[in-house]
Amino acid sequence: MSMKWLFQPSRQVAEQPDQNVKLATPDQFTFTWRVKDYHEIADLYPTGRWFYSDSFAEPNQVQLKGVGLDSSEYLWRMCMYPNGVSPNDNNYLGLFLKAIPTDHERDGNSSGRERTYAFEVYRLESPTSLGSAVAPTPVLLKNEKFSKTRFGFGSDQVFGRRQFLKLSEVYPDPTSKFDLIVRVRITNEENAALLAAALDVPHVEFPLAAQIPRYFDDERFCDVEFTFTCGSRIRAHRIILASQSKYFESLLSGQWVEGRNKTIPIKEIDYEIFRLPI
Repeated sequence: MSMKWLFQPSRQVAEQPDQNVKLATPDQFTFTWRVKDYHEIADLYPTGRWFYSDSFAEPNQVQLKGVGLDSSEYLWRMCMYPNGVSPNDNNYLGLFLKAIPTDHERDGNSSGRERTYAFEVYRLESPTSLGSAVAPTPVLLKNEKFSKTRFGFGSDQVFGRRQFLKLSEVYPDPTSKFDLIVRVRITNEENAALLAAALDVPHVEFPLAAQIPRYFDDERFCDVEFTFTCGSRIRAHRIILASQSKYFESLLSGQWVEGRNKTIPIKEIDYEIFRLPI
């Protein structure tokens, strides 16, 4: 979609919307943009006018001790047309995502990056609209996942949908007062592959390997335990982990203080991801 005028100067929202960043898994990143008093802000932007979120940073990789993964970040921002991109779209809210080139991408002469992404849009009624005794609950208006897209860095390269959401769904009651919450989930499929390579878990084919699965859930011979912030734990065998992965060999050899303990807390990686190579 080509719109060269998309990021020309526009009137800014007086109050910055609440925003937060979360790295759900090594390959998925979530950013939430809350536009306060959307019912008032939207009136400031007629058809063809837009406003955007602050830029936000997607971490490049999960950071693992002793593993040399690139720690640079990727920058993005979202853009919203509250009353349509053009007269043909004036009954719709338009929503887009744009990649912002970073210094490390410019230095590497990168022309873009590939991601899959999804938008979720919620309406959060104002407490004054519902009555002070009623706690507002976000109402999902629409979610949509987009296929893998190459985000170029040209000023006219933005991606999303001109007719993302009907205004009649945004404003079921013209007198209602509400915030609009937009969540984008950006998935980098390369991260999972790089994580597996960093952990260096080879495919082993020898008779002993066929017997190891029998003892995966047998804790009689385990000599190390990993604990996670979610409350889960994994008990394992040091010699097997060290023999199959340079990461675990470094962790368990005593080079790190944690590796000398029988119980090792893991804070940098989610339980589901850490369990894969084990």
